[in-house]
Amino acid sequence: MNFLDISSEAPQSDYEGLVSETPEPASVSEASGVKTPKQRSLRETLMMFRKKQAAPSAVARAAACIEAEHIQSIKYMQKEEERKEKQAEADRKEQELWMDLLKEKIKLTKTKTLMHEKLLELMDKNPSSLSILKNVLSDE
Repeated sequence: MNFLDISSEAPQSDYEGLVSETPEPASVSEASGVKTPKQRSLRETLMMFRKKQAAPSAVARAAACIEAEHIQSIKYMQKEEERKEKQAEADRKEQELWMDLLKEKIKLTKTKTLMHEKLLELMDKNPSSLSILKNVLSDE
């Protein structure tokens, strides 16, 4: 509708004329050749990022960051494993020392038991030695 054109039709309001001449939003994007993100497929969107110069560097930075975190976590796990191995070695050594100590205590106990047995045997053979032993112990 042309506003200068006078026709015999019933006059439309200005609003109705503007609405009828305004294209639909989808036709605007189609007319300009630009697709909105919802109209693009995921593949097209990803290809757009590959074509841009900023995207690969951002992807490379992200990959480098992830790789650095991975390397750091591997180093941490290796150090943790070394610490656990050292702790296990220390625990094993401590266990060996405890076993040696117990062996020595057993030897000492056996020696004391043997001495007591010999002393009892001596007292059975010679009862007067018991009085000598009592005197020695009472003096101390």
